[in-house]
Amino acid sequence: MRRATGGGTTDAGGFGATVCTTIRALTELRRVLAPGARIVVHTVAPNPPASVVPPPVARRMRLYSDDELRALFGDAGFTEPNLARLGAAFQLVTASR
Repeated sequence: MRRATGGGTTDAGGFGATVCTTIRALTELRRVLAPGARIVVHTVAPNPPASVVPPPVARRMRLYSDDELRALFGDAGFTEPNLARLGAAFQLVTASR
């Protein structure tokens, strides 16, 4: 099993889990994408309607503003990060490697 620790995983007998930050995850996605490839991410926007995400669940989620998402993709090394709102509930981010 592998148990999550502050910096990654440790061997604990068969279960794999990795603890990472959003920027680390995006940086890894960029690393494995082919040069010139595009990424598309569909996510829940801040303050989603209760019909999309019930308030008790939304309070436990980390939801990023439009500007924060653009900055995260830029900081991870993606170029041309574009964000579109899909109604009040969703965000669609596209960017190039």
